[in-house]
Order: sequence, then C-alpha cells, then structure tokens
Amino acid sequence: MLKKFKNFLLNKLFAKSLKKLSKVKRFYYQTIKVFWISIDHFFKHQITLRSSALTYFSLMAIVPFFALIFAIAKKIGDQETIEKEILERFKEQQEIVVKVIEFAKNLIVEAKGGLIALVGITFLFWTLIKLFSNLESSLNEIWRVTNIRKFKRRLSNYLAFMFVVPVFLVVFITLRMYVTNLISKDIVVEYIFRVPLTLIPYFLILALFTFVYVFIPKVKVKIKYAFLSAVISATIYQITQMIYVNFQIGITKFNAIYGSFAALPLFLIWLQISWIIFLYGAEICFAIQNVDKIKVKDLQKK
Repeated sequence: MLKKFKNFLLNKLFAKSLKKLSKVKRFYYQTIKVFWISIDHFFKHQITLRSSALTYFSLMAIVPFFALIFAIAKKIGDQETIEKEILERFKEQQEIVVKVIEFAKNLIVEAKGGLIALVGITFLFWTLIKLFSNLESSLNEIWRVTNIRKFKRRLSNYLAFMFVVPVFLVVFITLRMYVTNLISKDIVVEYIFRVPLTLIPYFLILALFTFVYVFIPKVKVKIKYAFLSAVISATIYQITQMIYVNFQIGITKFNAIYGSFAALPLFLIWLQISWIIFLYGAEICFAIQNVDKIKVKDLQKK
C-alpha cells in the first residue's frame, strides 16, 4: 500500500511537465523534487554508514591536522592566539580538544626524533590521506562517478589540501583576532560589528563546504549549485551545533556512566552528525544540478 502511494506521488511529481507552469509553481515543484531526490539518495548511498567511516578517520587524523596548524602558526602566526581561538571555538568539547592539542604539540616535538618517531609521524599523516580518500570516494559515489582520478593526481591533491587548509585557517584566525582586538577599543564600532563577527564562523564553514563540493568530486559541479547547497548544509550544521552546545540532553547520565570519558562519546556523536550533514549537502547539490535529468525509474531503483 505504501509502495503504491509512493509510486503515485512520484508519477504525479516527476511526470508533470513544468514548462507551462508559472515561475512560482515551477520553483515549488522543483524544490519538492530536489528534496525528494536528496532524501531518496541519502538512504540509497548509505550516508550514515559512510559518515561512520569518515568519523573514524577524522578521529585518527585530528592530531596530525592540529600539529600542522600549530607548526604553521609558529612560522606565520601566534601559536597561543591560535590555541586560544580553537579552545573557544570548541568549548563544548574542551576536554577532548585540550588532549588533542597536547598530543599535537608532542607530535611536533617528536618530529625532531629518530626513526621510530618518523614511522609514527608517517602513520599519522597516512590517516589524513585516508580521510581525504574516503571523502573523495563518498562524493564520487553521490555524483555517480566511476572513472576516478589517478593515484598520483589524488595524492598531490590531498597533500595540497593538507597544507593549504591549515595555512588558510591560521591566517584567518590571526586576522580575525587582530580585527576583534582593534574594534574592541571603540564601543560604537564594537556594537556595529558584533553581529558580523559572530557570523564569521558560519561564512568560514560555508566557504569550506562550497570549495569541497566543487573541487573534490571528479565531475564538473556548478559553483552556484554548490554554494546554494552549502548554504543549506552550513545552516543546518550551525543550528545543530547551537542545539548541541545549549541543550546537551543526558549529560548527567553520560557522566554517571563514563565519568571523565563522557566527553568522548559526545564528541563522536557530534562528529558523525557533522559528516552526515555535510554529505547530505552534497546530495542536495547533486539533486539541484540534475533535477531535470532524474526520472521516476531512477528513483524506483533499489
């Protein structure tokens, strides 16, 4: 019964010609189709399972990534400022972040060591490459890409991404702190720029999502569609993070069960939800760009 009802809706929605409709009605139908396609593909592509793999590699890659940030901060920025900003940004996961920062600093020190240190560092950076590889694989699956890039090209892309992103983050955080300190000297200016400054993290996430949606999959993705889907996913991400920070349900229970380890399961949940939101944004991007090409039979396939 439910299957018949679903097929009825699909035929009504996707068989209908939109050319003769007004712009408002066409937009209405297109929006429904986009979200239908994205939700359908969300389950077909097993996004929750893929997000689990990305969460696992993110957990392994987080220490070398932070080590890169601090190493670059020593050269072109203020490490203490960067550390303070990271702790402020992730204050809801402060217990975890403090440990990560400690491990990252130790990794930088160990980098000056001998062969054993070199093997350990190589393994940690391998986890970063595996993270990028899984990310590209997930996005290619969403975009139905079968002809993947050659290994050399992928490796060069991963290495470039691995170093460009930390540099960008260090420069961005340093400039943001400089501007914040500058305008704090004037009460009127501080009041005017208070809202724009609070929106900076959102625009950073928006820019990062757009960049990844456009350049990581091996397919031509239109920037306007990537940006639109990034707006949706970045907004959902920010709202989810606000809910997570302000309304952490069951924290007391977690503390009773896990004690000081309570932060870890909560961090893992937050990390996986973040990846789910990001990948769903990629599904929306695919749906927007291909909404007129998707037929009823494509959605009826298992």
